[in-house]
Amino acid sequence: MQAKPIFSVIIPAFNEVKAIGECLSALANQSLPRKFFEVIVVDNGSTDETAGSAATFQDLLHLRVLFTTEPCISGVRNFGASFATGRFFAFLDADCVVPSHWLEAAAELLAADSARVIGAHYIIPPNSSWLAKAWYGDMSTRKSGPVSYVPSGDLFVSRENFFKIDGFDPEIATSEDTDFCKRASDVGLPTVAVTRLGVVHFGTPQSLGSFYRKQRWHGTHVHRVFWKDIRGSRATKSVVFAGYTLLAVAAGVGIAFHGVISGRLLEVLLAPVLLLIAPFLMAIRRSRSGVGPLTLLYLVYGLARGVALLGAGVSTKEDYHLVSGGDPKSDVGSALH
Repeated sequence: MQAKPIFSVIIPAFNEVKAIGECLSALANQSLPRKFFEVIVVDNGSTDETAGSAATFQDLLHLRVLFTTEPCISGVRNFGASFATGRFFAFLDADCVVPSHWLEAAAELLAADSARVIGAHYIIPPNSSWLAKAWYGDMSTRKSGPVSYVPSGDLFVSRENFFKIDGFDPEIATSEDTDFCKRASDVGLPTVAVTRLGVVHFGTPQSLGSFYRKQRWHGTHVHRVFWKDIRGSRATKSVVFAGYTLLAVAAGVGIAFHGVISGRLLEVLLAPVLLLIAPFLMAIRRSRSGVGPLTLLYLVYGLARGVALLGAGVSTKEDYHLVSGGDPKSDVGSALH
């Protein structure tokens, strides 16, 4: 019987002391024997006890804790990969908890065909809010099979192919997964989402405020990915929707102002209709039920991405940690039991 492939699980971390323990505990409970994988935690200048908490798993995992100070998470992932010894790289985020079969399932899939990128979209935490359920709840099952990308917090790729496409773009703070999978596709490596590789993401936004901040963060460098390859870009829909929202806001304000000064009530009422029509149509396209909540979320999404398109997004690791804050990372343990 052929030996199973060896994995390097690469976990970037910045001030993740509340989450890293559960993340590593799940890896220590993998059905794949630990001799077949190593874990590399890359501490990106944490000011809390992230590194110390991770180090307590030295006896349970083949673990290394590395230190760097990269401006973008892409660089942190690349830094970890440069020290990895595995045949396959498994990129995981510190605020994610994997199922016990995660590595064994990936080993089977990659043994069958390693010329691809595989992973899954995130599973929302137990007891999530209406917002998380409405926007993210079905994503891990809805996006399966061939996809344009899988998130870089749950992504598998062979060592050979990772370096073949030069890893993640270190100049991109966000949308690095979309860019990575696009470049993989350009050299003949498809991206496939597999539901059973799904991980629970405790950084899932649970409130409108955190959802807005997260989408503004994700939109920071979407335009860079778009301008890299306009004709083949997978960020086109996001950029177009953000641009439409900005134009709708500007037009709506102008129409409403003109309606107020001219005393035309219909013009005043037309302004919010203009802003809501695209989010409403997007909500209907995605789901026939819960159109109201989805319309609201598409509106917030468009506003956040529009603000980012204007250059008012966030891009530093400190910003990202603040964006992720306020979600139930601190309740990881209790939510699992």
